[in-house]
Amino acid sequence: QPEVSVPASAQQRYLIVESLVFDLSARTAACYAGDDHIRGVALTSVGDNGVAYGTLRDDEDGKPDPVLVRLATRAVEPLPEGTLLPQLITRGGVGLFTVSGKGTDDTAGEDDADSEEAPATTTVLLPPAGSAPPQPQ
Repeated sequence: QPEVSVPASAQQRYLIVESLVFDLSARTAACYAGDDHIRGVALTSVGDNGVAYGTLRDDEDGKPDPVLVRLATRAVEPLPEGTLLPQLITRGGVGLFTVSGKGTDDTAGEDDADSEEAPATTTVLLPPAGSAPPQPQ
């Protein structure tokens, strides 16, 4: 049996599957797949506050357009180009982001000519764009 991972909010109220979001408390579902006139949204993460993050599906330039989705109103709001989207959002409203890029492998004892570029990955925890800062509990 293959293992399936479904992104969910920290308290498991919301579940997302591609362009679908399920509100388990309200027992509702919403589809953001789009149609001939509206671009669909591929959802990537959702917070307990009812704010989901994702990207608009296919457009002419091929670049992902980041968006914020307010589930209560179904409003899809564009985020600035290049905005990093959280991979998950914690119970306290903090987003987990993984930033990848090229760095250099600086091994001691080797001169710079032998240095090879290696992928660099950084994990950052921050409040996601468009969300209220976490409140003390």
